[in-house]
Amino acid sequence: MGNAEKAVALSLLAHTLLAAGVVAFLGPPSSDNAGAALDVTSVELSLADDDSASAASSPPASALRNAAEAVVPPPDEPLRQGELAKMPESVPVPGTVEIPLVREPAVEMRLEKPAAEDAMQTSGADRARVDAPAGPLRRITPKYPRSSRLRGEEGQVRLELTVDAFGAVTEVSVAVSSGFKALDAAAVKAVRSALFNPASRDGEAVESTAALTFVFKLK
Repeated sequence: MGNAEKAVALSLLAHTLLAAGVVAFLGPPSSDNAGAALDVTSVELSLADDDSASAASSPPASALRNAAEAVVPPPDEPLRQGELAKMPESVPVPGTVEIPLVREPAVEMRLEKPAAEDAMQTSGADRARVDAPAGPLRRITPKYPRSSRLRGEEGQVRLELTVDAFGAVTEVSVAVSSGFKALDAAAVKAVRSALFNPASRDGEAVESTAALTFVFKLK
């Protein structure tokens, strides 16, 4: 082989080796590297999708600020000087009825001499004479009618009654009215249910008459 042929062969060998080295150095990426590249891309894509979804679901900051201002009530405005004195002491409740104050009732009882007995004694009738007049066993206190208390009714009622030998009241009549039927009726009712010590004559219990005056008064 001549010198020229040797030079061409050496040149081709050198180019072949150089090309193989370049190919070996810059060869195609391995399957592992490609998988890694694909995984990274998918991860980046998934992160991008998550960010976009969260951004779409969450309201903007301005909307949140407006909602918070609407929920929180504004602070009460402090009372200015002099406004507290103008405020009413009480607020009327609809449907309520104001009840006037009612004074305390009091009923006074007085035992008096009946007019019939005076007439009998004046005429000299023997039956009018008694050694001891009839009298109630305990104090008689008529119940002050509620209607009379509310209307402020007051007055005196004089009753004349007949007491038998057993101390029971058999008859009651209004000698002097108080001017109010409710007061008169309350006095009569209280006397009818009362018990008396009967009058006596010569040591024996006898029937007699008696007189009671009731004074109805509101303190």
